[in-house]
Amino acid sequence: MKSIVFLFCLLISGGAALAQQAGQQPTLSQDYFKKLRIETPGKQKPAPEFALNDLSGKAITLKSLRGKVVFLNFWATWCNPCRREMPAMEKLHREFRDRGPTSGKERTTSGGFYRSWG
Repeated sequence: MKSIVFLFCLLISGGAALAQQAGQQPTLSQDYFKKLRIETPGKQKPAPEFALNDLSGKAITLKSLRGKVVFLNFWATWCNPCRREMPAMEKLHREFRDRGPTSGKERTTSGGFYRSWG
């Protein structure tokens, strides 16, 4: 489960990194998030350091993503509000996928999970 969330975060952060390399800076205005009904934090604080394993077992640390856009969303399949926010996250992915990694290796599945919920 954590791997799926982490891979989605990598997808978004990778897109931002590639956009920077291409001379484009992704702009995420408050209005954009309001349209998707995503709340943004008022005062931003750095996230605490942690590591997650990707699907190949390789540990990836938050520190290694410093300076990149990282989208974290911790959720569970049994949580109905969590499941209802999936379309908004998918829309965010579709909006930014052309600026970075696409739905290939970065969205690998864990069993049939992604086919059912992603």
